[in-house]
Amino acid sequence: MVSSRISAVVADCRSSEVCVADAGLPAEVTPHWLRPTCATWLMEGDVDLWEASSYLGMNPKALIHNYSHHRPSHHARAGKALG
Repeated sequence: MVSSRISAVVADCRSSEVCVADAGLPAEVTPHWLRPTCATWLMEGDVDLWEASSYLGMNPKALIHNYSHHRPSHHARAGKALG
């Protein structure tokens, strides 16, 4: 589950710098990257839009506008139409 992955990472980190270093990520990665990453994972996991927006503390319209293209179903009808 996405929330348990993020919770585990956040719980183990004393600071964002330690977390970034422990994960082997570039130093420019900041905590501000976590929300968009989480939104992307939730959309890729096809989580209900209302549940995802509530979890993220984000307006559902903003979530749809910025992240719906990550949903597996986003281009499903277009793909079917093209065969």
